[in-house]
Parts: sequence; C-alpha cells; structure tokens
Amino acid sequence: MPRAWRRKVRASRWRSCGWGHRCAPAATSSAWARTIARTQREFAASGFDQSAGAAEAVPNVPVVFTKTPETLIGHAAAIPRHQGVTGQMDYEAELAVVIGRGGRGIAREHAMEHVWGYTIANDVTARDLQKRHAQWFLGKSLDGFCPLGPWLTTADAFTPQDAAMRCWVNDELRQDANVNQMIFDIPGLIETISRGIALQPGDIILTGTPAGVGIGMSPPRFLGQGDHIRIEIEGLGVLSNRVEGGSSGPSSSVTGVRDV
Repeated sequence: MPRAWRRKVRASRWRSCGWGHRCAPAATSSAWARTIARTQREFAASGFDQSAGAAEAVPNVPVVFTKTPETLIGHAAAIPRHQGVTGQMDYEAELAVVIGRGGRGIAREHAMEHVWGYTIANDVTARDLQKRHAQWFLGKSLDGFCPLGPWLTTADAFTPQDAAMRCWVNDELRQDANVNQMIFDIPGLIETISRGIALQPGDIILTGTPAGVGIGMSPPRFLGQGDHIRIEIEGLGVLSNRVEGGSSGPSSSVTGVRDV
C-alpha cells in the first residue's frame, strides 16, 4: 500500500464492509493519486475491447491520455452536471489498476510486480468537448469526472484475467463484458506508459471500457440530471453514483481499503 494511504488507514476505525473482510475508510479520493494515466480509445461507436464491432478500427498501440486528480470522487458521491459546459455527458465502466511500486522502463514480464491492487472507475466523459478539441484533456478532466471505488482490493485477492464487468444506467443494462476482452493487457499498458514516464506509487491506470457507452447508441443517449450509474466488476464490488440534480442518491463520498 502506498505510504500516504497506509497512514490514513492506520488512523481510521476498522469496520466490516459486508464481504467478510475488514475495511477502513480511506483518504478522500482527490488525495489518492498524483495523476491518472488512462489508456483506451473510444468515441466512434463504442468502447474499444474485443466486443466492439468488426468494422471498428482497433488501434495498433494504446492511446494514452490523463485525467486530473480533481476528477476523482468516491462511491456514492454526486457527479457534477456541469450545466452550460457540456451537453453530452457519457459513462465508461473501467477496471482501475493501482500502482504500488514505482519505476520507469518496466518490462512486461515484471509489470505485475508493480501493481498494488484494483478498484472500479467510471471514466465520465464530455463527448462534445472531446470531439471539439484536438486533445481529449478537457473532455475527460472536468471536476468530478472520475468516480472511483467502492473499495481498494489488493492484487492477491483479485484475478484480472477473468472478471465480468457490467454497467447499468437507471437499472438498464448498458455494458456487459469481461475484463479478459481488453485489447491491451495490464502488463502491456504498464510497459508502454513507463517507457519514458516514471510511474509513482498511487498512480492509477484505467484500462479501457467495453461496448455500450452512450455515444455508441443510435441515437446517442447521454446522461442527464439525476441519472444513476451503477458499475459492477466481479470480485471488486459495485460503484454507484448519481448525476447531481433530480432525484437524490446516497451522499457518502468516502471509499475504503479491503483487507485480505
């Protein structure tokens, strides 16, 4: 566990998370990571994993961009609507990899030694901003655009090679895939990013989203006030957030660490 997180956990009160493990409230999510390195390509008709249509242009190498630390919010926190800034809010269910041991020039055969654990992320995206600007930074980095949680699960307690991933919007199943369908595996992503950029403990890599995002529907279906997004990854729990406005959802904004 990254040292700064460990200090927070030691100072907290342990409680049950309902999974038969001890769980502790952790730092507010905005304090977790130096940055988010997120590798994926989407936007045209779906997220890019192997469940995308055969006509999709599958990238030869990962497309890498960043999201600011200010995008991070916790499980059950409200996602800011940013009315007047974007009219095309979209969701992306993703597996998030938490780096525990830093390094640069990490070879893929040693990449998993640098992984501390995993959690669930929603890479909320302003599609109109993403399309309007040559780079994706603004469309991906509006404040509150990366819900993360509900817990951190250590690497020895989760098998990323085979876990179902599902996303519901207002109880309608939108995304249904398995993490083993990713085009670029976790070791390959770590190797690519670390070639010239030193990864630091606490960095978070979002690994890509499956088909079923709003921009890929005909017509596109974007998020609105009060919409409820629920993402489940088998073995990691359920991340649940609501877009601010409309019907109010849960108000807690803390995440936690799953102790195994």
